[in-house]
Amino acid sequence: MPAAPRGAHRRAPPAPRKDHEGRIGIATTDIERRQIEQSTGYTLPVIETEEGEVEELILNMGPQHPSTHGVLRLVLKLAGERIVECVPVMGYLHRGLEKIFEWRTYHQGIRYADQADYVSNMLNEHAYAGAMEAIGDIDVPRRAEFIRVIVDEMSRCASHLVWLGTYGLDVGATTPILWCFRDREEILDMLEELCGSRMNFNYYRPGGVLYDFPPGWVSKLSRFLDRFEKDIEEDYVTILDQ
Repeated sequence: MPAAPRGAHRRAPPAPRKDHEGRIGIATTDIERRQIEQSTGYTLPVIETEEGEVEELILNMGPQHPSTHGVLRLVLKLAGERIVECVPVMGYLHRGLEKIFEWRTYHQGIRYADQADYVSNMLNEHAYAGAMEAIGDIDVPRRAEFIRVIVDEMSRCASHLVWLGTYGLDVGATTPILWCFRDREEILDMLEELCGSRMNFNYYRPGGVLYDFPPGWVSKLSRFLDRFEKDIEEDYVTILDQ
């Protein structure tokens, strides 16, 4: 049996993609770009800029990229070094929580709700507990509602401080993250005193919360808020105004 011609074992290039109107899809890699040009004669369009015409380039940024905080893919349309369009592609971070919940009791699921957004845990627990209460037609005592709002806002502030501090690093400012994590640590210390954990709180329960405020906790929170308000006005607003 004669040998196959050289290169015959290689896979043929895929056909160019077309949308629902039959137009050639935009290449997202150099390989796709060359395949489209060779098979169809189609060339990528050019973009008119102040410097003249620049060939359009589609670039994938991510989903694994050292400059992104987490798993994120951005499809960028470039004109030279200028970004003219950005399309975020979602869905690269999936923890399979829906399947886990199928094999857990309602109480056990609270622990996993913490992991959906590990810097804003209380809000995740609130959403999960609210769903259970809606299903079971469970009433929440008024004091528990107040407690929930307070810990939710503390968790939200802690989450925003992570964002603001890392934002400063992204633009070349190293001091703001020290301010942000100073205040965030104090928030987490109070939440740890309340529920025994700094990360996965497991604090919500159907119809209420696990613990009431311990003695002296509200006074400690009040003193922190007095100082935190000054920090917002003197430090954080200054960062955002730059």
